[in-house]
Amino acid sequence: MRLAAVSLMAAGVASFSPAASASDAADSAREGEVLAVLDFRSHLRGEAGKKADAASLGERVRFAASRALPQAQVIPRDELVALLPTLFPASSCDGSCAVQAARDVGADLVVSGELRQGRDGYLLALELREADGGTTISSSVARGGTLEELGESCEGASADLFRPLRSAPAAAVVAIGPVALPDVPAPAGAVREGGAVDLDVDAHVLVAYDHARTVETAGRERPDEAAAAWDAVAKEPGKNPFRELSAARAARWTSYAEGKRAFEAQYSKDRSRLRKVLPLKWVADQVKLELLTRYAQTYGAPKAAALLPLLKPATARERARLVVGCEGKESAPCTALARASDAAKDRPMAAEYLGRACSAGSMEACAEAGDRFLQTGTRDVARALGALERACAARRGSACARLARVYEDADGARPDAALAVQLREQACSAGDGRSCRRLASAVEGDSPGQDLTRAKELWAKGCAAGDGPSCVLAGRSEVRETLAAPAKMQVAAAPAQAVDQPAFRRQPMDAPPAADAKADRKKQLGLVLFGVSAVTVGGLALVALEPGDGANGRFRRNALTAPAHSSGTSARTGAIYALSAAAALSAGVGAVLFFSKPEPSKPQVNVSVGPGALLLSGTLP
Repeated sequence: MRLAAVSLMAAGVASFSPAASASDAADSAREGEVLAVLDFRSHLRGEAGKKADAASLGERVRFAASRALPQAQVIPRDELVALLPTLFPASSCDGSCAVQAARDVGADLVVSGELRQGRDGYLLALELREADGGTTISSSVARGGTLEELGESCEGASADLFRPLRSAPAAAVVAIGPVALPDVPAPAGAVREGGAVDLDVDAHVLVAYDHARTVETAGRERPDEAAAAWDAVAKEPGKNPFRELSAARAARWTSYAEGKRAFEAQYSKDRSRLRKVLPLKWVADQVKLELLTRYAQTYGAPKAAALLPLLKPATARERARLVVGCEGKESAPCTALARASDAAKDRPMAAEYLGRACSAGSMEACAEAGDRFLQTGTRDVARALGALERACAARRGSACARLARVYEDADGARPDAALAVQLREQACSAGDGRSCRRLASAVEGDSPGQDLTRAKELWAKGCAAGDGPSCVLAGRSEVRETLAAPAKMQVAAAPAQAVDQPAFRRQPMDAPPAADAKADRKKQLGLVLFGVSAVTVGGLALVALEPGDGANGRFRRNALTAPAHSSGTSARTGAIYALSAAAALSAGVGAVLFFSKPEPSKPQVNVSVGPGALLLSGTLP
């Protein structure tokens, strides 16, 4: 027997194994069987890829195998490295390669696996296969939030992997893998070329031949009847030119009937098993999901969908519905699974689901899948070009633009400027505004001033498609045309004056603004009031002081300090108060007028219309 791991699909689905093989493996676990554990394929990148030690994980599996199968012979890794130098330590061997490797080293069983980064950490998918026929016996998955936790869970997953060799009934419950339905035999040819019949052929032979051809048309549903009818033709006595043909047809229909019976028997058995497993409480949801996926792959999505109500808990049904729908080549479930993978930061799985959505007919998924297949980590140029070409043919502008970049930048294909321009044209027509702008820039650069009309059309299309820079460029071209229009119209109307006179003439400003003249008058009035105040203060000093009696003429006594009974003193006091008030008022008003700021002038805008243009003049605030 042999054992090999197959690559898990994006949904974490492994290949199905025939129910009979698990039972046979249990019966054949005899002393001296040879087991080979190959290094696991690693899909980890970056720091995780550097830290992951696939060889160490393989040693854990070998240790678990020696405990679970004490009578089996486990080949040490050193011997495998010596026997299979091309496989170690590259770890690039898939399922079919692992089976061939087991044969090369004389192993009966082979274990291989794949190391991936899952939604909640890391996972190691293990698979056990027979070496003689490559039949899968069992599979298991080890999970861990860190690589250390993954190593610890590896032993438990290995124990589950080898359990079918010790306990056939446990494996038989979940095994799904029917005999493949054989191809329906092709219809038999004409009696002879041109339809001619030998007249010497017995009539009863022709009648039997005609009956067999009639029965054969319903052979897909009733293959046994078709086999019996051709067998009857082969056994007809007499001159019978159809004997060999009829015998071969009978053998083909007999083989098809046997294969169909085996298929139906296995289908009934697998359906019964799945109906028992899906409602179980302690079976992991991922296991149930894998079984449903395998069932859908083998028997079709409609038959798998009929079993979804049995799945418990109900929260797992939505995910199962999407997986089954995607297996049924429905684009929406595949796209939903891609979004879920994106949320889990599983970019390779998301790209895979988008590729499947593209195959199911979603052109939006084709455009997105094509771009992702050109990115690092998910790069697959062949799939990318196929998806982008399909979406571009369906008038998806983003796909045409991305495909144009492939040929502009030589990103996976030879540079081809002519094809890139053609793709940009398709992208622009399909609503990709940036492609319209790039085409316009190329037109304007190739023939400046000569093909502005074409550039304007492309900018307008780009603007209509939502490209902001195209709108700016389109507006700039309109401004240039507007400014150029008056001169063109003036030349057309009066060519002699167009050279000598400008379209508009600015009028000189001879007088200062009215606000400035008003401010000057205020300052002059303020100075006058200052002068009046100074004169008033001088008169106040003369009135306030009396002349002295001496000949030297000095003032002797202040009028304000004179006795109250003096009538002359009272008159002078009133004059002093009046003059003081007048001086203070003149000084205050003069200061206000002199130091006040001029009021801002109100904005004045004059509008005039010229030939082909609008002219604005005046002042703004």
